[in-house]
Amino acid sequence: MFRTVLTTARSASHRAGSATTQICRFSLPQRAFSANSTIEATFRQAVDALEKSKAPAKPVSNEAKLKLYAFFKQAEKGPCSGPRPGMFDMINRAKYDAWKALGDLSKDQAMEGYIAGVKDIFGGDLPAVPSSAAPAATEKVAPATASDTSTEAAEKLHLRGFQELFARPVSPTYSESVARQLTRMQLQLPAEDGIATIALNRPKKGNAFDLAMWEELRHCWEVVGGDKRVKAVVLRGENHTFTTGMDLSVFVNLQTQLSPVECEGRRRESLKQFIRYLQSVVTAAETCPVPVIAAVSGHCIGAGIDLLCATDLRYATKNAQFSVKEIDLAIVADMGTIQRLPRLVGQQRATELCLTGRTFSGAEAAEMGLVLQAFDTEEEMMRHVQTVSQQISKKSPLTVRGVKEGLLFSRDHTVAQSLEQVQLWNSAMILSNDLLTAATAVMSKQEPVFKDL
Repeated sequence: MFRTVLTTARSASHRAGSATTQICRFSLPQRAFSANSTIEATFRQAVDALEKSKAPAKPVSNEAKLKLYAFFKQAEKGPCSGPRPGMFDMINRAKYDAWKALGDLSKDQAMEGYIAGVKDIFGGDLPAVPSSAAPAATEKVAPATASDTSTEAAEKLHLRGFQELFARPVSPTYSESVARQLTRMQLQLPAEDGIATIALNRPKKGNAFDLAMWEELRHCWEVVGGDKRVKAVVLRGENHTFTTGMDLSVFVNLQTQLSPVECEGRRRESLKQFIRYLQSVVTAAETCPVPVIAAVSGHCIGAGIDLLCATDLRYATKNAQFSVKEIDLAIVADMGTIQRLPRLVGQQRATELCLTGRTFSGAEAAEMGLVLQAFDTEEEMMRHVQTVSQQISKKSPLTVRGVKEGLLFSRDHTVAQSLEQVQLWNSAMILSNDLLTAATAVMSKQEPVFKDL
């Protein structure tokens, strides 16, 4: 469902042409740009069907939505000619690329493509359109009114489709759709234990972060934060390493993206927004409502330290290699290490690590408090992480979230403010069904079983 955004991120990494072609493989022959009245009538019927009919016969992929959007725009407005949206406007950028890929496709053929796409959604035929259709209860966009033109109505429909990408709470179906489409991350969703696993999965590059990988990680946080089945998250790296940090292609691509901007102020503003975006993906581990447990083996370099510091519990193998590497690239670490590391290891130790960029082991990381415990082998570490995450997943999900929120609040506020915060939390949350479940389990000497949120 979210391949649009991922493809856009990839296009920002010097793959714009191939990514767009992959989304929009249109092989219709070219004709003069003119409209056939019969085709246009069927096209309007298809627009009405997509707007007013009930749920389609099968789930609509994001790729199909992009194609429909592109065909619709081509049929209504002709070839795409406007400026491409900025690199941070990812949804509109993907829509633009899909439309632009149609080139000079004729109006008739754009309508034919749209009709074929709608028929495919509804199982091969256009459904009968009721004279009046009530809007779905879950619509995020106002339904078309009598004053709307067919163009405006369809625009609202397509907007609604794209807003579904970020709907909350996240359904199991959506979560599984996201997990299937990841290429640089692995997302293992909970079965019955409530534990989700996010694995950095770019092994040939040492799990280094390119733009697409950052975007995939952002979607992973959205899923585990919104899927009510998730009670704890394990964050690890594939191929016996956590991450070697930022892929240098990100810096090359950033220079390419910003160099055409003539205004120095606007260039700096774009750069600031990009840094803010990266910070938000890292901080999402901290703001994830359920505990995030990091398991580090191999390398944890640069951006890996940023990400590690934003998690709730941290474990490592004794021979894992850590480094705040940004100093060696003439960069001030800007995604959270400078802000969070001193709270974990102390100001003086953090200062030394950030200024020297020296490599230190997992054993030393445990001694200084960056990780809670270091293990001889990765297998031993993962067994322990699994045990801890299972212990957490058996607790009241409401209470676990409250504890995490309280700990983070107390870190950044005074004792008096934190006491007031927990007053408000418990006065709002303590009288829950979970309290009765826990009390009953204690009296009956049985393990409590709490419902998902």
